[in-house]
Amino acid sequence: MQMFFKDSAPADHANAVERSDSLSDRRRSAAPVLVLCCVAAVAAAVVAAVFGARATVRRGGVIDRSKHQDVTESAGVESLQVDDSWRLLDRFEERVGESIAAARMSTLALEYTPAGPSGNAVRRVATGIVLNDSGDVLSIRIDAPPPGAPVVARDADGRARSTRWLAADHDTGLTLLRVDESSGLRPVRSATRAAVLGMSVFVVGNPFGLGQSVSRGHVAGLNRHVRIGHSKLGALIQLDVPLRPGDNGALVANLRGEWLGQIRGVLSPADPPTADDKKPGVGFAIKADDAAWVADQLRVNRKVDRAYLGVRLLFEPNPKAQGAIISEVIADGPAAKAGLKPGDRVVAALGQPIVDPQSLIDVLDRTVARSVVPLELDRDGAAQSARVETANRPVETNGDRNPIKKP
Repeated sequence: MQMFFKDSAPADHANAVERSDSLSDRRRSAAPVLVLCCVAAVAAAVVAAVFGARATVRRGGVIDRSKHQDVTESAGVESLQVDDSWRLLDRFEERVGESIAAARMSTLALEYTPAGPSGNAVRRVATGIVLNDSGDVLSIRIDAPPPGAPVVARDADGRARSTRWLAADHDTGLTLLRVDESSGLRPVRSATRAAVLGMSVFVVGNPFGLGQSVSRGHVAGLNRHVRIGHSKLGALIQLDVPLRPGDNGALVANLRGEWLGQIRGVLSPADPPTADDKKPGVGFAIKADDAAWVADQLRVNRKVDRAYLGVRLLFEPNPKAQGAIISEVIADGPAAKAGLKPGDRVVAALGQPIVDPQSLIDVLDRTVARSVVPLELDRDGAAQSARVETANRPVETNGDRNPIKKP
């Protein structure tokens, strides 16, 4: 056919046929290029769709991209990330709010009249923590009320409940009460993690009688030893959180709503705070484990009998060696019967390391009297062991709560 057209047709027609054949050849050679271009375009569209979808997907769901079509892709991704951050923050606050709501159900706003001269009694306020389903409530420094003046406890719903005074611990000020009708109350949950410096906390208290009020702050110190009132207390948690009258006994909780401690008191400056003072004092809390231990003793024995070794300790700093150095052994006391001597350095008690005299006191403060306490000693550079059967602490008459005194 090509030969026919070439031989039979006029010369200009033959040229046209040749041009047509040449154009067809070029089209055939360009077809693969067009196919590649189409494939590339499809691939680009798929990639854009995939990455666009990834930009919209975030933890917990998919964001409607129609709300962000008026911005560029990069700005849209940044906007979506910001939105997601706010959503996470909102969810976090919701979870904390749930923890606070549960913790408020574990506290009671207390109102009571302390024993005193007739006609001069003033109603006081405090906070109590619900310990169990039996209605046991732990507070701070609630004196036994006079006859006919019961302690009134109000729950988070404002319902008043009659409360009985059971016992108090003179050393810590912890007071055990019992609510006659405990239905609707939620026992507090103990923390599964110990307090650490900087940990965020909230406090549920009763400032000025405003029951179940909540304030937030953080842990500012650990293992503090301070004198509050007549007592020198150890192993306290220092808090940076606003505290007011009526917050004694308040619940200190982590953001999960778990019990970390109980407000014992505030260390305030000697001079009255001025109008410019935002934080007139530093708050301290008894650790939850220590408070629960005291509550158990009060529930069973109506008092707390702590272990007594019968020694005096040297409180002068010793940078060369850690431990508690015995300066004197009381005659016929538990330590004397166990063979302890002046100069012995206690380095461990009940399996716990002793770094200074106060740490030994803290261990004994949480040990029941008449129990056997194993000690690890250093005597003239040689390791020694002793088992001391402790006794009841003698009654103090000089205002110092601890029978292990410095010389």
